Formats: sequence, structure tokens, C-alpha cells
Amino acid sequence: MSTLKNNSVTEKQSEQIIPLGMKPLLTLKEASIYTGIGINKLRDMSNERNCNYVLFVGRKRMFKRESLLKFLAEAYSV
Repeated sequence: MSTLKNNSVTEKQSEQIIPLGMKPLLTLKEASIYTGIGINKLRDMSNERNCNYVLFVGRKRMFKRESLLKFLAEAYSV
């Protein structure tokens, strides 16, 4: 059983070291760090009805990294 427990810790640790630029989905905090946009502003932006760069997993808000970058590249201001 101890090896099973060690494997689960190893999986969690490996999940934490994935660079943000390689993750397809970012949490609100990760998206804020990645883009330099504040958490509150990202939350406001993603509350829009036609927001195509956010995915809700239950109540958790996940940002589609590539779609978010495309949106920001085409935006004049946020």
C-alpha cells in the first residue's frame, strides 16, 4: 500500500511541474499569472455570454489557453 501512496504523490508532483505554456486548460489563477491580467478582470471577461475561451467544469472556470491567447492577440483593450 505504501507504494500506491507514493505513486499518487508522484502523480500530483508531476502535475505541478507542467509549464503553463504546455497546459491546454488553465485555472483562473494560472491564467492570471500566464497573461498578467488580474483575476477579477479575467473573471469579468469570462462571465460574458459569448466567451469562447472559457470552459466550466462544474463550478470551476477553466481557460482554454490557445483560445484565450488568440482573443488577446485580436483585442484592442480589455
